[in-house]
Amino acid sequence: ADEHDILTAWLAFLKNPAFMNESFLQIKEVSEAMQTLQYISEDSDTQAIMDLRKMTNLDHSSERCVAEEKARAKGLAEGLAEGLAEGVAQGLAEGKAEGLAEGKAEGLAEGQRKTAIAMLTKGLPVDVVSDCTGLSIEDIIALC
Repeated sequence: ADEHDILTAWLAFLKNPAFMNESFLQIKEVSEAMQTLQYISEDSDTQAIMDLRKMTNLDHSSERCVAEEKARAKGLAEGLAEGLAEGVAQGLAEGKAEGLAEGKAEGLAEGQRKTAIAMLTKGLPVDVVSDCTGLSIEDIIALC
């Protein structure tokens, strides 16, 4: 199968695995994912383990985001201190404006990602999450 068929199969699987096209199930990875989903769906202990794993992954993702935000804040603070030490008022003004714009953009993007993760956790379809957050389907799939 070519890359387009594989991507289409994965998107169909993520959207609604109950209505998978038989030709998509010929793709080994998609078929294995379907078997895993069916196994998980049948066993409440496995479901509990998968829920716990999902929560752990979300916790790790959140911790990573916090660490990245702290690193960004530290980098911004160090950059600001350097600018002040050099006494370049214009550089400081430009850096502040750029940092604020970048921070707003990063904050918005982070908010979109967190909202998408929360929506996916609630079981909403990827296309609905895309419509609500403005993220592309590919970006949403990358969050999983």
